[in-house]
Amino acid sequence: GMDRILREGKNLKMFIEFFPLLIKEMGSSPEEFARRLLEEYHFSMFVIGEDYSMHDYVTNKKYLKINSVDELMNLCKGEMDHINLFLKKGEDIGSLF
Repeated sequence: GMDRILREGKNLKMFIEFFPLLIKEMGSSPEEFARRLLEEYHFSMFVIGEDYSMHDYVTNKKYLKINSVDELMNLCKGEMDHINLFLKKGEDIGSLF
């Protein structure tokens, strides 16, 4: 089902809320979830700057590109920290939307 779509899909886009505490409460690892999105499914990952918690990280742009799991997890150090992400996969990564 979903695993095959994420793995084989060529031009996919999606918005997700990344909330490590809730991912843990559902019995999964937030680090593993992020690793799969970046490394296994090959998504480009962007923090959407309109999220109030990202105001200090995203300055003159509306998004911040995430290049690694560590980079993402460093943005969510507090227990209640969460961020909105835009994920994109496909040939035209240069244009965000």
